[in-house]
Formats: sequence, C-alpha cells, structure tokens
Amino acid sequence: MKLWRHDITIYALLSFSIAYAPSPLRFVHLQSVKGLRNRSIIFILQDDAGFIWIGTQVCLFRFDGYDLKIYKGSLLNRNSLSDNNIRALTKDSLSNLLIGTQGGGLNKLNLKRELFTHYINDSKNPDSIS
Repeated sequence: MKLWRHDITIYALLSFSIAYAPSPLRFVHLQSVKGLRNRSIIFILQDDAGFIWIGTQVCLFRFDGYDLKIYKGSLLNRNSLSDNNIRALTKDSLSNLLIGTQGGGLNKLNLKRELFTHYINDSKNPDSIS
C-alpha cells in the first residue's frame, strides 16, 4: 500500500512538471529563412540586445529570431558598409559592432543609429589603420 501511494505521488509530480515546464527551445534553420542564400558564413556574433549578426562573403545579416535584415555597401551611401565581403566581427565596450572586410578596411556600426564609420588604410598617412 505504501508503494502504491508513492507511485501516485511520482506520477502527480511528473504530470505537473510536464504541464508547467517552460516551452521548449525553438530552432530555426537559417538556410530556409528568406534572404540567407549564401551558405558561406564567415562569422556569427550575438550583440547585447540579443541580435545575431552573420557575416558572409556577400553581405552582413542581422537576425532577430524571426527575420533577417541585410546590410550591404552602396556607392551612393557613404554611411553604408564599405565592402560586402565580411572577414571578422566583434563588438567594442560601447556596444558598437566592428566589422572587418576583405577590401574595405574596418567598419564600425553604431547599433543605435545604424550608421557605419569606415577605417581604411591610407598609404600616405602613417596614422591610418594598417
């Protein structure tokens, strides 16, 4: 009789834990998300706001868990990415995103204003980035 009561208690606890457990993690296969056509992902970084940044050979993506936002360079917009071939991603202590590119030097993205600043080597200026 004691064993039977013990079995009911365990069953009740398991039922309660299953019914009130936190929702399971949700996984998204990014290759199926519209916009991510290039499978050559070079870098992935999560910022302080929880966004996932994906650097590829053709552009920079920001993934918010549902949608991708694409960042590409534009000759008509000097505040855009300087080169689309992303080679490195990191963030600084001020929560700016730092993006190393193949041919466009270093970019700093101010995440609050969504503006890029470019740091490019100038062989005539010894103080420029190497």
